[in-house]
Amino acid sequence: MSVRKAIILLSMLSAGFLAGCAGDGSNLISTASVPAAQKLAQAPAINPQCVGLLSQIAALRKEGTPERIKKVAAGKSATAQVKRSALAKLTELDAANVAFQQKCSTLTPAQRASLAAQAASTTSAASKVTAVAKTKAQVTSAVSNVAAKADKAASVAKAAKTVATTAVATRPAAAQ
Repeated sequence: MSVRKAIILLSMLSAGFLAGCAGDGSNLISTASVPAAQKLAQAPAINPQCVGLLSQIAALRKEGTPERIKKVAAGKSATAQVKRSALAKLTELDAANVAFQQKCSTLTPAQRASLAAQAASTTSAASKVTAVAKTKAQVTSAVSNVAAKADKAASVAKAAKTVATTAVATRPAAAQ
C-alpha cells in the first residue's frame, strides 16, 4: 500500500504544479515563463515603411547584381566592363539601405554618419567607374579614327607608288 500512496501523492503534486503553470499568475504557484498581458501590449509596432524598404532591399539582392559585381571585382584583369543598369541597381540598393537605416534603425547619430559616409564613397566609386568607361570609349574611338587615317594614308601611298611605277614604265624613249 505504501507504493500506491506514493504514486497517488506524486500524481497530486504533479497536477498541482501543472495547474500553477497554467494559471494567470494571481495564485502563489506560477512560473515566470508566461509573460503578462501588459508586456505583450508594450511590443513595438512594425513600421510599414520599414517592411516596404526591407522587401525592396531583398528584391534587389535577389536579382544578383551585387554578387555579379563582387565576382567582377575579384577578377584578375585591371579593367572590367560593367553595364550602366548594374550600376543603377547598386545605387538603388545603396539608397534603399540608407533609407532603411535612417527610418528603421536604432543606431546612434555617429554610427549613422559613418554609414552615410560609406554610402557616399560607394556612390562616388560607381560614378568613377562610369567616368572611366566613358574615357575608355573616347580612347577607343580616337584609336579607331587614327587607324582609319593610317589605312587611308597607306592606300594613298600605294596609289602614288603605282602611279610613279606606271609613269616610269610608260615614259617616252626620247626622254630617257
